[in-house]
Amino acid sequence: MTTLTGGVLAVVETGKSGEPTVHSIEMLGAARALAVGLGRELAITTVAQADSQPWPALAGRGAQRIYEVRFQGDAAVTGDGLTEATWLAVQAARPAAVLFSDSGAARVVAARIAARMECEIVSGCSLLKAREGIVQLGRSCLSGKGFAQLKWNLASPLVLTVAGGAFSSSAPTAAAEGIPEVVVLAASAPPAPPGLTVLSEVSPTPEVMALTDADVLVAGGAGVGGAEGFGLLVELARKLGGTVAASRVAVDRGWMPSARQVGVTGKSVSPRLYMAFGISGAPQHIAGIRSAGKVVAVNCDPRAPIFEVADLAVVADLHELIPALIERLPARGAQPNAGGS
Repeated sequence: MTTLTGGVLAVVETGKSGEPTVHSIEMLGAARALAVGLGRELAITTVAQADSQPWPALAGRGAQRIYEVRFQGDAAVTGDGLTEATWLAVQAARPAAVLFSDSGAARVVAARIAARMECEIVSGCSLLKAREGIVQLGRSCLSGKGFAQLKWNLASPLVLTVAGGAFSSSAPTAAAEGIPEVVVLAASAPPAPPGLTVLSEVSPTPEVMALTDADVLVAGGAGVGGAEGFGLLVELARKLGGTVAASRVAVDRGWMPSARQVGVTGKSVSPRLYMAFGISGAPQHIAGIRSAGKVVAVNCDPRAPIFEVADLAVVADLHELIPALIERLPARGAQPNAGGS
């Protein structure tokens, strides 16, 4: 594809309800900042499911135009369908940059779109700054032990996936900025995956759930004491419907795999609740949880730096506290007693 001179196109995923996903809203924050930094137009594309209208939830988030792709029929839109929908919007908008969230499904679609555009792709982007026509990019590398920085001069198009939790969510802007133009793009029925039938959907266990997909993260550091101690964290995460994370110290000591690391050299996260057990609070770790909703920190040291950013600070022995929490919490999905204490 020849060099494009358009603006920024943000590809928004929607959930079963038709509403934009949390990670897509975060990605819009990065897309809006990039468009403003470059002085370019921001456009959004999304797939409308059945009779839903996803664009009202996207209005006021800095976009001048929203491409609403509507497929014929009520068939579920799979990866191939998402690729075709995005490609329709790319052809209409002719953007300089196409941004996706860094979810598993979006990464596949992003790679396909980059191939069709004949351009480069940067996955898991957690740094994005535009200045004087040059965009500085950054992403974690070397299993979280390094950070790669790149520059993009807009000489050719670029596809990006934006790391979850790395950017602030795109808050609605003032009504004075106007209502975006909605462009409906009609498409034929999305292609069905050959020979594939979905029988059921199974929620991932705490051991395999992605850090960026969890509403609750139960994180451990040096104070956990070893790999065995993380077994308690897994059990607590299961009770809370979340997953387990770790500090760099815990990963370096081999207690948890690098995919579980939170921080500058790991993953930036934005769960609704972040529980930190035995984590002192090094600056690189704090940087990775800046977008968390509420932070609960448990540490034996009352002077632990993490207490400075915690919404609730608990000075206690985690090996005594966690079993007590597990005992008091109801099983996942169970209803608590009506008069429970």
